[in-house]
Amino acid sequence: MNPATALTSGKIQPDGSYQLGSAGAADGIPKGTYKVSVFALDESGIKPGVLPGEAPPMKSLVAERYRSGETSGLVCEVNGSTTFDIKVEHP
Repeated sequence: MNPATALTSGKIQPDGSYQLGSAGAADGIPKGTYKVSVFALDESGIKPGVLPGEAPPMKSLVAERYRSGETSGLVCEVNGSTTFDIKVEHP
């Protein structure tokens, strides 16, 4: 997988930690340099059994610029077992 085009994701845990994966939740990602985007929504208003189209809109927990790797200004170099502390601004 070419890091320039690799799509990876991970879920942010309540304590702020996360693990990234390209095929599974925590299988890791190939070595390389990555532009980083962060997409986090406040899901606290979602009630069980409510269909997605019926739920109220969720509020973003991060400033709009972090939603794209092109505008976030966040870049990470992965070279083995790597940990990143990513700090973002609230909207």
